[in-house]
Amino acid sequence: MAEGKRSYGQKLEIKDQKNTFSINPKLGEASFKPVNTNGAQRGWRPIVHFLPHRVKSIEIVEGKDLEPVINDNYILIPNPRNCDPTREYRVSFTAEKI
Repeated sequence: MAEGKRSYGQKLEIKDQKNTFSINPKLGEASFKPVNTNGAQRGWRPIVHFLPHRVKSIEIVEGKDLEPVINDNYILIPNPRNCDPTREYRVSFTAEKI
C-alpha cells in the first residue's frame, strides 16, 4: 500500500519472540475517523502492519480488547472508531520466527 498522510502513527518493535505493535493517535478524538466516507470502501478501514518475517505459534499477551487478527505475516486491528487520546493503543504478542 502506498504511504500517505495518516491521522495516527504505528510502530512494531521486536525483541526476541516478543512483538509489540503500537498505534499513536495524532488527531485526538478524530484520529480513527475516516478521511472520506464517500462510498462503503472508504470508511473505517482497519489498521494493518506487515511483519518483517513470517511467524508461527502466535499468542496475544496484551491488547485482546482491540480484537487483533495476527497471522503468519501481518497484524490487523479493526478500526477502533472512537479514540481516547489518553489511552495507549498497543498489542503485544509472542511468536516464533519461521
